[in-house]
Amino acid sequence: DQGPLRRKTASDCNRQMARLEKARVEWRRFEREDRPAFERWMASTFGALLSRMRETESRIHEKEAIIREVEGEMFFGGARSHRAAYAAVMHRRANPPQFTDSSGKAPPPSGDDEDGFGDAGFDEIPEFEQNLLFEDFLRTFLGINPDHLGEKKYDKMFADFQAKILGQGDPEKSIGEQAHTMGHANAIKANLTVRENVLFWAEFLGEPDSAKERADAALSAFAMADLAEFPASYLSAGQKRRLGLARLLAAPRPIWLLDEPTVSLDAASTALLAKAVNDHTQGGGIAIAATHLPLGLERTRELKLVSGGASP
Repeated sequence: DQGPLRRKTASDCNRQMARLEKARVEWRRFEREDRPAFERWMASTFGALLSRMRETESRIHEKEAIIREVEGEMFFGGARSHRAAYAAVMHRRANPPQFTDSSGKAPPPSGDDEDGFGDAGFDEIPEFEQNLLFEDFLRTFLGINPDHLGEKKYDKMFADFQAKILGQGDPEKSIGEQAHTMGHANAIKANLTVRENVLFWAEFLGEPDSAKERADAALSAFAMADLAEFPASYLSAGQKRRLGLARLLAAPRPIWLLDEPTVSLDAASTALLAKAVNDHTQGGGIAIAATHLPLGLERTRELKLVSGGASP
């Protein structure tokens, strides 16, 4: 009778499958939680040391290159001493020869990169070093301590940094495809409702699957949720402006070009716009605004146009 043997085999198989499933769950948890936390710890603990090591390595490579050039000058150039060879090498480095064609013009640069850096990109940087660059970016440009960010916020901002700064997004996108332009016109359809206007932009410029959630979030951010079912033709000038601005959040893009964005807005609506812009720049985005009024923005650089020229 093989019944007991089969039952024992089935029991053993079930136990092994359960152990395998448990191992899979643990591996997914490790990939989702432990690995990012470990890489952030490595970046914060050893980041400065690795930076100094890379700088030292770069200096060593430079000195080695000079030594090779000096040896070549001694052998091929006929220099009588290492001192003379070194002087000749440094003079040649400071005054590189200028090559010209038959017309007397310098030839155009070729598309080849002899040093091998032509095709090198940020995709080749290990994620550990990307974390280091990201945290340096937060501290230097945004004034944010990465240790004070929650895990979800950190991961979102790191993904934005990879896409917008390291260029790991879609390389085929033009500036126009990455930018929102907000001018004097609000780009709304009077015969559509408030929600339909925002939903159109969310689907047209973003991912259709998440369009409804992004549209609702954009309406809430600009205090338009209570008017979602109203026809756009019923809105006041300020409400139409807020509806137009909601497009910025409904279809996320890294660059915002804003021309007098506070036109028709009261103080409360201007504060909503300032919060949206501050959140956008804090997440790694860029906003360029032309305005006659202070917007209450953080982390800004101003270019004031005055009579006779511009002043910083």
